[in-house]
Amino acid sequence: MEKDIQSVWKSYSGKVAWPTVVLSFLCFSGFAAMSIAAALGYVPIWAALIANSLIGYVVFTPLHEASHSNIGTRKGSFRWLDGVIGWISGAILFAPFAAFKVLHLRHHSNTNNAEADPDHWMATSNPLLLVLRGLTIIPRYYYHFFTFPDKQARDKMPATLLGLLGLAAIYSVWAYFSNPWQPLLLWVVPALLALMMLAIVFDWLPHYPHKSRERFHNTRVIPGSVLNALLLGQNYHLVHHLYPTVPFFSYKPVFDESREFLEAKGAPIGWKNDSGIWQGA
Repeated sequence: MEKDIQSVWKSYSGKVAWPTVVLSFLCFSGFAAMSIAAALGYVPIWAALIANSLIGYVVFTPLHEASHSNIGTRKGSFRWLDGVIGWISGAILFAPFAAFKVLHLRHHSNTNNAEADPDHWMATSNPLLLVLRGLTIIPRYYYHFFTFPDKQARDKMPATLLGLLGLAAIYSVWAYFSNPWQPLLLWVVPALLALMMLAIVFDWLPHYPHKSRERFHNTRVIPGSVLNALLLGQNYHLVHHLYPTVPFFSYKPVFDESREFLEAKGAPIGWKNDSGIWQGA
């Protein structure tokens, strides 16, 4: 049966992800348009802040896909798409792509390991602490990257530092030609709010209660079409952890075709079961 499942997820992998390319373009153009409109006074700053926060929430998906080379794929003439889309998406979220890729792959290798998993920062059942940790996830990521410099982090250190210098330069130029509040309210604050939402639905929800490290049990699936749209597929996060080369828009069909196999493995499916979301809190 496992061989059959291998053929399922492989059938959805290895193709250029044009839907992700389109989503990326919409996010990039939307962020630029809202920021320019607010800077010129056509849109209130508060409205642009909200819009850019939502765009930041969505643009994380292309960033995440790029970290797995799921956009242009690892081979072929479009593989450059992952780097371009990854760096631009990361810039919107104040996260250099090189560092994010290292940390995210570290999360995959050490899921629910309190010492080595960068996303374990979100392991709490206290709602207030959950929000506070979500708001500080980006500094926590920087801390994890610079404090635990494994070979992958050391290799990407120059690119990360150049990326940070680039972000600082963009902020400085933007502030110089407008005022320091504009990039803060149109870029930094939306990034923090977007990352807080993402940390809750991407890091906390699929992995709670953050105890199991077994590959079929360390992440859950919460089926549903509405959640699938709102979370951009991350309610099927177990599919991603098991088969990371599957693009986000194919998580649901892969799950539907693999459900019987996953149930036989005792994978956590739904809001509550033997390794349920509310148990062990």
